[in-house]
Amino acid sequence: MKSKKSLIIVLGVAALLVVALVYNYVYQDHRDIGSEAPAFTVSASELSQAFQQDETTATQTYLNKTILVKGTVSTMDKETAMMEPSIFFALSENQNTSEIAGSPTVFQIKGRCIGYDSILEEIKFDQAIIIN
Repeated sequence: MKSKKSLIIVLGVAALLVVALVYNYVYQDHRDIGSEAPAFTVSASELSQAFQQDETTATQTYLNKTILVKGTVSTMDKETAMMEPSIFFALSENQNTSEIAGSPTVFQIKGRCIGYDSILEEIKFDQAIIIN
């Protein structure tokens, strides 16, 4: 009888621990990519070559990391930027791209790598900010 009561208490404590861990995982603070130091600083062509040569290794290296990418921007609007060759950036909401109009097309953009689209052969970033 006493061991049954002990088992119920242990299971109850374990269940509370699991609930607390899941809650902390689901409701963790969002990353502020703008204030993070980049884990890597690469040129757009180096990054593109890394994914084309070995997608698996490049994904393991760069996925979910803050990366500063230097290269030529081919198109830019309020929400997105494309850097040659085939790097897509979803810009953070607080980016004012109108100030950049007429500026040189070579930029440094920092963002979080969210993956590689092998169909479009495009590297994707989110939470990107324009450094220069």
